[in-house]
Amino acid sequence: MHSMKENWNKRAEIDARHFIATTQENWEKSEFFAKGREELFQLVSPFFRKYSFDLNGKRALEIGCGIGRQTRALSEMFDKVVGVDVSDQMIAIAKRLNHDLSNTVFIENNGRDLCNFQDASFDYVFSYATFQHIPEKSIVVNYFNEIHRVLRKGGLFQIHLRRKHRYHEFGLAFRFIPLPRPIISLAPGYMLDMYQYIIATASRKPRDMLKTGKTWRGVSFTKNESKRLVESAGLTLLEYSEEIDSVTGPRIWCFGMKEQTQRKLPRIFTKE
Repeated sequence: MHSMKENWNKRAEIDARHFIATTQENWEKSEFFAKGREELFQLVSPFFRKYSFDLNGKRALEIGCGIGRQTRALSEMFDKVVGVDVSDQMIAIAKRLNHDLSNTVFIENNGRDLCNFQDASFDYVFSYATFQHIPEKSIVVNYFNEIHRVLRKGGLFQIHLRRKHRYHEFGLAFRFIPLPRPIISLAPGYMLDMYQYIIATASRKPRDMLKTGKTWRGVSFTKNESKRLVESAGLTLLEYSEEIDSVTGPRIWCFGMKEQTQRKLPRIFTKE
């Protein structure tokens, strides 16, 4: 994972806040963390309420914590929070910006597993807009196996993946082709989503090379692959949902639980 660490260190040095939340340039610190907190609570609170998840005394792990944009919000909800990231530069910034949090720890990891942690050491595992940057499916598979290992029985997880879609790789082809907006405006919702994604892709600046390559646009999964990914790790998928992001394209949310040890399915992906 040398390239992952190297590339994300470069992004951290240039503008960590922008590369974590690309919807805006020149984030102010207070606004950056406030928006992260708002997003985090919108994502996790309904899930916790629905499954009556008692947060009292619980430990949480965030994979791909960056500089702690949402780790900080998790610290308001959990007794102990650990954030891991492959970039030592991101971790250094996270420690500096969140030094006031007494219940939160930031740790550099190797980008392949969770070997820093013992079995059954967390009640909740969260990862947002991180796995979509991982360049190999075998690494994602291993992470899900590790999530099963570090979760306690009854623990929950919410993991974000890149969704494989037929139009996903063709945005650049439309850079110089005018699209019929009046016609598109009458199209079904999924076509509007597709149009937004194409426009966002076409408008990217060619000089912005740090938003290209395998460590930016990582591997993607179909709906069935995502479900098998969870099941093969011995985890239970409680909910599956899809979304379209105007910057990164189609994405997946896998919501689930570690209930009991299950028979693992045969290996479902080969190393890329």
